[in-house]
Amino acid sequence: MRGRPVAPTAFAVPLSQPSPAAVHLLCVPYAGGGAAVFRHWPALLPPTLAVSAIRLPGRESRIGEPPLADIGQMVTAAADDLAADTATDRPYALFGHSFGALVAFELAREMRARDLPAPRRLFVSAHRAPDADAGTAPLGDLSDQEFLDKVTRYGGMPQEVLDAPDLLDMVLPALRADIDAAEGYRFVPGAPLNCPISVFGGRSDSVTPQAQLYGWRSHSVAEVDVRLFDGGHFFLHDHRTAVTTTIGAALGALPDGAAPGATP
Repeated sequence: MRGRPVAPTAFAVPLSQPSPAAVHLLCVPYAGGGAAVFRHWPALLPPTLAVSAIRLPGRESRIGEPPLADIGQMVTAAADDLAADTATDRPYALFGHSFGALVAFELAREMRARDLPAPRRLFVSAHRAPDADAGTAPLGDLSDQEFLDKVTRYGGMPQEVLDAPDLLDMVLPALRADIDAAEGYRFVPGAPLNCPISVFGGRSDSVTPQAQLYGWRSHSVAEVDVRLFDGGHFFLHDHRTAVTTTIGAALGALPDGAAPGATP
């Protein structure tokens, strides 16, 4: 429609060179993160997986763009890019960590709403089921210092960023926008997905305790498995090899041409 505002486009940044037979693994980072979160993954995954990551406005090469604070806008823009990729009949899988898990889940639902292929598997990491109550006080109304103190306790802010005021000023708007988007999210009930879901969690995660992971079982009619790793909320950094090995094994178990939703 002419005159309708258009959201800035999210786009998938390729992190590895895909082969014609590759499965596209599209990764969504945690709040405030960019594509660089997954820069080490291609070397740890089999070459049959082509890795890319969503880079939203307000970070890395898009630092000059105003960040989005609405998950719906993020999902719409990401689905536009992913729809073009699925037009080549290349299978894909989705991975999201923490805030990124929520975006990846809604992206899978958006692809279904557009009658486009489902992901071979959805990997959701360090996030409660989307219909579960957060059970924590919101962060959006905190002052910058209070906000940073809380995020730092979660382990989500590198010390080198905290020690560099200019860098912190660049990172903070995107981080706060992502947190606002997460806290403004409201789950809309719908049919469960038909793709398998792998749920990852940290054994010492105080943000997303283990008990909150099992609610994902109601969000797919296919297999939903829960895998725990040592570590806290950001275990994907400390146990990168274990996480990527688990992802590779899960996707390698799906033969070429397997129907989305089929249990390996």
